[in-house]
Amino acid sequence: MSSSVLGQSIALGWSWVKSHPWVTAIIILVADVIRTRYRKGLRQIPGPFVASFSNLWKIQAVWNENMHRENVRVHEDYGPIVRIGPNHVSVADPQSMKAIYGVQNVFRKSSFYPLAEAIYQGRFLPTLFTTDSNEYHMKLKRGSARAFAMDTVVGLEPFADKCISLLLSRFREISKDGNRAINPVEWMQYFAFDVLGEINFSKNLGFLESGADVDNVIAAIGGILVYVSLVGQVPLLHKFLLGNPLLAKCFPAIEKTNQVLQFSLQQVEERQRNPTPRKDILNQLLETHKDDPELLSMREIIAITTTNVIAGSDTTAISLTSVMYYLSKHQDVRKKLVREIESAEREGRASNPITYAEAIKLPYLSAVIDEAMRMHPATGFILERLVPQNGVTLHGVHLPENTVVGVNAWVLHRNKDVFGEDAHSFRPERWIENDDLKIKEMKRNLFAFGHGPRSCIGKNISILEMWKVVFELYRHFEIDLASDSEWKVTGHWFTSQSNVRMTFKPREMSKTE
Repeated sequence: MSSSVLGQSIALGWSWVKSHPWVTAIIILVADVIRTRYRKGLRQIPGPFVASFSNLWKIQAVWNENMHRENVRVHEDYGPIVRIGPNHVSVADPQSMKAIYGVQNVFRKSSFYPLAEAIYQGRFLPTLFTTDSNEYHMKLKRGSARAFAMDTVVGLEPFADKCISLLLSRFREISKDGNRAINPVEWMQYFAFDVLGEINFSKNLGFLESGADVDNVIAAIGGILVYVSLVGQVPLLHKFLLGNPLLAKCFPAIEKTNQVLQFSLQQVEERQRNPTPRKDILNQLLETHKDDPELLSMREIIAITTTNVIAGSDTTAISLTSVMYYLSKHQDVRKKLVREIESAEREGRASNPITYAEAIKLPYLSAVIDEAMRMHPATGFILERLVPQNGVTLHGVHLPENTVVGVNAWVLHRNKDVFGEDAHSFRPERWIENDDLKIKEMKRNLFAFGHGPRSCIGKNISILEMWKVVFELYRHFEIDLASDSEWKVTGHWFTSQSNVRMTFKPREMSKTE
């Protein structure tokens, strides 16, 4: 009897569902929203209400190109731990940074990163940046460690000098001795790309000479980053878009449409046809492959080279533009830097051009660059990681396994406990006036290149470029904003700047006036 009643109830229920499909759909949707909103382990974490059950908060922040500021704002509103998505938590303190990115229990990367993988020989190409496997990342890093070591990079310093000399010459030419305002963002990218060409490939890529985006490589990188930034907020969509595994099978020619991969392949193939004795980064990688093909395969060399191309110019260009912008906004800081440069010249502590070893000994130069990177990190998102097995406790909250968690450099760099009550202000003196322990603490929490085993492998190249070129720019030019208008910052994965025009007046001219 009970079975009959149950059967009739099910039949009546199914009949009602079929008669009221929209009501049923709404009930299911509301139930799912409630289940997501009150997910165990995340229900007590504060944050925007819409973020507790959907990705709309993240999507809107990225769509409005404002993720970097929105991430700072929600931490100011809600505290050091904030829920910014249904399974997505942002934290803002040094202890959380160490727990997530440290060496003790390395958290895996989230599904955000593989979105940047190119298709090569019919398969997706994991790189140092994109692989979610810590084991494979360690393999790639072991195979490439020699190539990116600081002694290797310093050995290639004369070729960076070549690019710096050309940059100074081009600035004199195109700025009409300071009478014509120019866009420094573009030219810093051209400079960084030409240094990348010299140090990686022993090749003049011609960006500075032409004053243009050669073969539209920079534009292609920008397109990849926009795709990753937007689709990365709902990574599942990638499987139906560029991450569809059927793409490579149904459209083998799609591989040829990835300009960045094709550019990297061209450099590797050209080197194999025309070897060079110079110990550039590509040669170091090829020598490692020759010594031990299992340690580093040719496919992995192509993956590492592609990573270099994608990450090798934007980050440096953004940081250099930040230095010039903040120095133009803070004339007192610029005057102090110029005095240090002039003193180093008079006292014979600066060669012409300055060496990296000399540049890093100049305290105010280092303070200015560190402060510019603190104020304007090149990346605007949290560096996503997955909570490992057994979960992790942060700020008294136990986050379950596979929760997406991370730190945004824009947020951490404004932590007043680390950087002082004036953390929102550009003040290089904080890197000099504080005691040694405080300065070490600040340096540990400078998150511009990431932290831990998966920090940026190319940071030595970027550091060498920046310290040298900032010195030479302010040795040779008075650099000013052409107007008082504020720059525009695009808050995607990279926080690139626009609406910036500057004048570059040769200092030798200003001294004679």
